[in-house]
Amino acid sequence: MNGVGTWCAAAALCMGAAAPSAEESDPPIDTVYVYGERRASFDEDSVLADQPRQGHADAARLLALLPGASLNDNGALSGQIQYRGMSGPRMDVRVDGMRIPAGGPNWMDPPLHYAPVALLESVSLKRGVAPVASGAMGGQAQARWKRPAYGDGGWRPSLDFDSTLRAVDEGVSAGAVLGLANHRQRFFLAGSEERAEDYAAAKGVVAGTEYQRGAHGGGYGFTAGGHAFEVGYYRIETDAAGTPSLPMDIEFFNTTLWRGEYGFRNGDHAFSLSLGGNTIDHAMNNHRLRPAPDFSALPLPPFAGADRRRAVADSAGFEARLGFDFPLAGGIVAAGLDWLTEDHAAVVRDPDFAPFFARNFADARQRNAALHGQWAGEIFHAANLEAGVRLGRVQSSAGQVDAFPARLVDGNPAAWPLGTPPRAVWMLRQRFNAAPRQVEHDLIDWVIRLRWGQGGQKGGQGGRWTYELAAARKSRAPLYQELFLWIPLEVNAGLGDGNNYVGDVGLKAEVSHQLEAGLQWAGARGHFSARVHYRRVDDYIQGVASRDMLVNAVSGRANGDPTPMRFANVEAELYGADLTFGVEFTPSLSLDGNAAYVRGKRRDVADNLYRIAPPNARLGLSWRRQALRVSLEQEVVAKQSNTSAELTDDPASRANRSEGTSGHGLTHLYASHEPNSALRLDFGVENLFDKRYRDPLAGFNRNRAAGEIGRRPFGRGRNAFVRLRCRIE
Repeated sequence: MNGVGTWCAAAALCMGAAAPSAEESDPPIDTVYVYGERRASFDEDSVLADQPRQGHADAARLLALLPGASLNDNGALSGQIQYRGMSGPRMDVRVDGMRIPAGGPNWMDPPLHYAPVALLESVSLKRGVAPVASGAMGGQAQARWKRPAYGDGGWRPSLDFDSTLRAVDEGVSAGAVLGLANHRQRFFLAGSEERAEDYAAAKGVVAGTEYQRGAHGGGYGFTAGGHAFEVGYYRIETDAAGTPSLPMDIEFFNTTLWRGEYGFRNGDHAFSLSLGGNTIDHAMNNHRLRPAPDFSALPLPPFAGADRRRAVADSAGFEARLGFDFPLAGGIVAAGLDWLTEDHAAVVRDPDFAPFFARNFADARQRNAALHGQWAGEIFHAANLEAGVRLGRVQSSAGQVDAFPARLVDGNPAAWPLGTPPRAVWMLRQRFNAAPRQVEHDLIDWVIRLRWGQGGQKGGQGGRWTYELAAARKSRAPLYQELFLWIPLEVNAGLGDGNNYVGDVGLKAEVSHQLEAGLQWAGARGHFSARVHYRRVDDYIQGVASRDMLVNAVSGRANGDPTPMRFANVEAELYGADLTFGVEFTPSLSLDGNAAYVRGKRRDVADNLYRIAPPNARLGLSWRRQALRVSLEQEVVAKQSNTSAELTDDPASRANRSEGTSGHGLTHLYASHEPNSALRLDFGVENLFDKRYRDPLAGFNRNRAAGEIGRRPFGRGRNAFVRLRCRIE
């Protein structure tokens, strides 16, 4: 891809291919145009990936448009979706049905890293309590790749081309899906390329935020007589990409994804089998996109001068899911068996001193098996019950670890007395390797949901009211990082809090109990939905101050953090409310919006949970006339002063990270023109007034060139973009 010239050539080609005939150049007045606006139901919120509200590369930003959802911004391709205060491993985020365990120990590649927007059809988020089949404590999200639709006759080729130019980071992206399908079979090939420079804030450029990513793949599908079969293969390659909230930046990810699924349905009886896997090769460093830090004064070769580091990690994952649906007692039973495996390894090296290494994870493995069943049906007129149970077991293990400083002591223990960092590293290694490194966690989840309604259908006079009450127990086993990190490093699945951590093999599984109540009204000219929720989490896993003298000695003298944390079980609670609404004033003019509030607190001490979204709201006014749509949107984010003192009030840091963020409001302007069914142009200006602000959900900056260490980076400034979508079938 050669920038603007190539983009313009592709645009001209698509415009020519999709040029309307004289007969279709003026669409009839009653044509309905769907521009991918946010769609809401009681069960699910969804955003079409081709919608105009998208001026960035990260698909997680699409989900952040939905009520209760936000974005933990660690970098342009490293955003983690947050839902009602839950993020990271507490969410079930899938790409085309696949769970993709992060390949890096700091989650530089959360699942939506593998979902380039140009190749996406839609992203969706389950509202409220996630079903037991998901195994998710916080929520369930799904991204789906584009593929050609089955036809109704003979073979027909198709093309779906999508490209965007962005001003805020000089970004260029282009992707295409080429298909061939008839009424029984479909083939497709997909590919995309995207790259950008450092993004501009309202004043200045935030250095070290560039990125490059390419993807290609393909698939085949077959359907006949209730049977459906699908296979797919994707290769995603990410080159240099900045993650200023993390201690290193992405050097590369080379990732292979594959999946296969078969399903059969006969009335209310259904069977499904899906298999999927991934292999991820990953490298990161702290000197290519940022000045190398100097975090140690030890008079040893690996620590003399700038402390350049390069880490290499690899992982492999496999998932198998078996599902059955069948009628029982007037309802439908959905049952299934899940099997998920993860294998991880990681080592840190010094480019300036070849003998140095620290193997922070060796043969770290997790095996997750679960059996689940759910019954859903009508229990009396206009009232439906859903009840389900999930039983799971997670087995975690790790191999022996090692490090260069520990090997120094192996050769001559007398030369390294107690109190010296190499001796402390040696003692940490010996202690970890001698301890049990295999644990099991049994998990029990259940969900009960009652829903009933009254009034007419959605389009009827007076509208229809729907009510819901739900209760659930959800659980989560600790990550391998939380269990097996033996040496203090800033490795914490992308928390971005600036702390070094060590793990604890004795961690208990988290157990969450939650309650939720909701109501929805849907009428001919509008809709409204509101929910309140409460969650109590026992054995919530987060960092607490380390009291281990060995850990503190290594972290303070060799790894730059004199006040490290250890993963521990604490007690927590979260509660809040979210709502969404829309009203159509005229066939051309409509208003829609959403708002959310969530509060996260510790129950065992007087403190707040870390990185919880402040109250926020979006309000959009849209005008539509035939093929043209224009939207003016206001995004409001309240002040966040409820920060975690435990994790961020660090007197040893260069800045007081516990500072909150002031509220801010951003204005966005969007327009779409769809002259026919094959072609659409989107235009937009995000942050129209070039507001300067700090994102309350960004991690704390670790890149000296990107701003002050220990403070949140400034958010993106004014971003004008244009997007072309050409679909020929």
